[in-house]
Amino acid sequence: MLRKSLVLTFQALLSTCFLLLVLEAACYMLGLPQGASDFIERANINQHLTYRKPAGQFRIFVYGESTVHGAGYAPTSSPVKWLDAYLKDFLPGRDIKVVNYGRLGAGSAFIAQAFLDTLQFKPDLAIFYLGHNTFYLENRVATVNEINAKFTSRFKLWLHKSRLVSAIVREVIKVKIRRHSAKPTDVMGTAVIETIISPEENGKDKIALPGSPLYQENVQFFKGNIEKIIGAGKEAHVPVLFMKPVCNLKNYPPNISVHFRNLTGGELEAWDKFYREGLAAAKEKDDFRALDLFEKAYAIDPSYADLSFHLGQLYFKRGDLGEARDFFEQARDHDAVIRRAPKDILNYFDELHSQGEIHYFDTEKSFLSRTPGGIPGWPLIEDNVHFSIKGQALAARALADEIASRSWIAPRSEWRFHRERSDEEIKRDLGITDKTLFLNYCSVFGYMGRRFDERLEFAQKAIALFPDNPTALRQLAWGYWLTGDKAKALAIYRSLSKKYPDALEAAFRAQPELRTSYEAVVLKASNFGETP
Repeated sequence: MLRKSLVLTFQALLSTCFLLLVLEAACYMLGLPQGASDFIERANINQHLTYRKPAGQFRIFVYGESTVHGAGYAPTSSPVKWLDAYLKDFLPGRDIKVVNYGRLGAGSAFIAQAFLDTLQFKPDLAIFYLGHNTFYLENRVATVNEINAKFTSRFKLWLHKSRLVSAIVREVIKVKIRRHSAKPTDVMGTAVIETIISPEENGKDKIALPGSPLYQENVQFFKGNIEKIIGAGKEAHVPVLFMKPVCNLKNYPPNISVHFRNLTGGELEAWDKFYREGLAAAKEKDDFRALDLFEKAYAIDPSYADLSFHLGQLYFKRGDLGEARDFFEQARDHDAVIRRAPKDILNYFDELHSQGEIHYFDTEKSFLSRTPGGIPGWPLIEDNVHFSIKGQALAARALADEIASRSWIAPRSEWRFHRERSDEEIKRDLGITDKTLFLNYCSVFGYMGRRFDERLEFAQKAIALFPDNPTALRQLAWGYWLTGDKAKALAIYRSLSKKYPDALEAAFRAQPELRTSYEAVVLKASNFGETP
């Protein structure tokens, strides 16, 4: 009896395996694609990318980090949205499909894999913008290798090869998208307004000292992933264009500054004296004295990033733009928590370009006409790396011109540049409104973490657009609280109690100490006969 049961079980398993093989073969014959990460699958579904490429369609896939994604302006505006708008203007009647694979926080390993997974959709041109996220903890070689070594990761990669399983997973994702269509995904910033350390920027695990073994191994890891992209592009005969990453040099102070060498007691004491006195002089607007003191500190130790940033500011004010840029770049390259692509990443793109290994686009050049002093920063780059809407438009317009010059879609003579619309017309077409700006400012408020002054600045930008919005009021109040102006903060919280009591309760739940301070102010007002 047992033997018969085992035989029946074996026959059932064999039949099941045979059926699965038949279904797998049917999926192959039907041309169903292999699988990829949920992010890629969602991007394909949301952007209506078909596996079968229509005759005559030219496909441009754009891969990258949050800058490509659109950051706080997504999904309404991004460099990719602007590029698509320009291509429709300049090449009317042509079927051009532009797909955005930009992802918040994405590193080179994810982007390289995304390219490999989407080659089956037959892009005609692949554009890449990456480098800023190389040293994020989750993108480092040790973390990536640890994740890839897990059984679940290997099992998922194996399942992606099955067209049948991938088709089922794809249908499940479609159902999830329909059910949660109003729920935002891949959102910049934080959900809770009243946070102090979010994202955390001062943990030891975030530090990657330039020149250290940790730094060098991750530079090499980045280069290896770029080589994978170049190799895959050549093998598939897909031209790849790398946009050189650009960052905010002028308006973004370093995250964490350290001394790269051990100073003697006397050196450190002298350096600290010059630096602190320089800060005091700068605060008093005594630029001449501040410059003198900072240069004395710099002569002792030039590796402290914040010192270089202050020197850059002073030279910029003097109009000595060459010196200013050198110091701003040193501030970027000496930052111990790297949130902007450093010189070793940037130089690598230059080397590949000089060797003829890549198609190359110098993103910064597209900003020069609108960048005060020729040094990138506000108003085209709003925080460390993310473009403003004007920055997105400028980069996309120059990119369209670059594509035309290479005749990838059509000879340049066939491009109708005279049909270019104004920025305002394209904004209306994309649906960019004051609400788009407002949502971005609110997102950047959370993204700036411990940079309290910057958080307050973005809260003020948001409140200027919608003065009576409860989210804007909470952010403004919390911005004042973080920067030490608790009287202004509590005054705004008191106004919330009358207009938006639920918003005030949400603030109290996030930071209980606010309730204590608020109730003390209300009690004091009551004792003096004031209206609470």
